[in-house]
Amino acid sequence: LNSVKKLTDLGTSKNNSFITILSKAVLDMSGNNVVAVNSSSAVKATLFTPDKTKPQLTNFSLDMNDGKLTLTFDETVNVSSLDSKYIRLQEDVSDRSNVTDLTTNSRSNQTNDYIVEV
Repeated sequence: LNSVKKLTDLGTSKNNSFITILSKAVLDMSGNNVVAVNSSSAVKATLFTPDKTKPQLTNFSLDMNDGKLTLTFDETVNVSSLDSKYIRLQEDVSDRSNVTDLTTNSRSNQTNDYIVEV
């Protein structure tokens, strides 16, 4: 559903969650195609559960030649909300004596995605 999460006006409530289906989408047990539902008669969601799952950083890469830090999350994030001053690089997982906070607020010009370059 990451492609839906990229679209801020779709799938955020029952009022903007409708579905259409082509006749070849599914068959019944006798092999009959489902009745198609076109966009002019799209079906509204009867139940909607909003996304309350927090995104998790799954990995990152650091390119010191190009000066790029690439963050990969498990779901689409709002790139414009990125505030890099809250990101810290450290030398070791257990020794926090050599750490660097990113001090400038680098904003990405990317669209919403699950991969973000800083």
